[in-house]
Amino acid sequence: MYLTSDKPHYPFELPKGWAITDIGELLINRDGERKPVSSAIRCKQKDKVYDYYGAAGVIDKVDEYLFDERLLLIGEDGANLLSKSKDNAFFADGKYWVNNHAHVLDATDKSILDFVAIVINSMKLDDFITGSAQPKLSQDNLNKIPVMLPPINEQCRILKKVKHWFSLIAMIERCKDNLLKTIKQTKFKILDLAIHGKLVPQDPNDEPASELLKRINPKAEITCDNPQYGKLPKGWCLCKISSVVDIVNGKSQKNVESSTGKYPIYGSGGIIGKAMEYTCLAGSTIIGRKGTINHPIFVEENFWNVDTAFGMKANNQILEDKYFYCFCSIVR
Repeated sequence: MYLTSDKPHYPFELPKGWAITDIGELLINRDGERKPVSSAIRCKQKDKVYDYYGAAGVIDKVDEYLFDERLLLIGEDGANLLSKSKDNAFFADGKYWVNNHAHVLDATDKSILDFVAIVINSMKLDDFITGSAQPKLSQDNLNKIPVMLPPINEQCRILKKVKHWFSLIAMIERCKDNLLKTIKQTKFKILDLAIHGKLVPQDPNDEPASELLKRINPKAEITCDNPQYGKLPKGWCLCKISSVVDIVNGKSQKNVESSTGKYPIYGSGGIIGKAMEYTCLAGSTIIGRKGTINHPIFVEENFWNVDTAFGMKANNQILEDKYFYCFCSIVR
């Protein structure tokens, strides 16, 4: 075995008692035991109870197994080797099958596998990967990956500490998800109170909305009560959107799109390009006509809207732009 306690090209001093080796010297490669099973064959299997592993984890179930022990798997190919959206090193345990897209690693002392997994998942593998269209970590290059190996007892202490910190991180992530859900629900409730006249006190001295609307648009159809919506707050009125909002139908951006354009081009889901001209004024709300239709977008600059999105600008003599956006955000 090639073993050293220090190497000059490492930018730090190796901790006392540690040694530098590599995957090829430290672990047992069992790639020869893995076998691919085509999707056509897997589809025909009936008693599929065993996990079928690929480069980034379980991808299916099969009716037989190749391994019946805890082993370390490392992805052999795929974009995840570079993106690291998932751990490249992960464990399989129990009875399972591994295809030819994941390396299978064992060790004389299996406790070493846990430390090696940390090493692999903490490092960039770019220098050991070939191919750009389809990144690949060959067995030869896998074997060359260096491992700074601490004494076995120190490995156990390291693993215990890593597990402790990772559990705290997981708890924070769960709390974050709950917090985001609470924030979303709170925003929805605030907007719901706002458009039903329950967020702020009403002032009896305010001019009724119906009187204001009559002056602005004498032809507007107005009602101050409607069974469908219940009793309206005092001073409020019900009218059609077209009475208080200018609606701009979107159109193709083909003749105005340019990489040097000044104005953003919006579809129902957001910005999709730049244009030399605009169709909608700043302060407009975008409502999807097809595609993303339940997520209004408020735009604070002039923009071009394509045919998948309506651009809607409030008449500011009677309706505030942001209030209309809030209304659109809550109404389904």
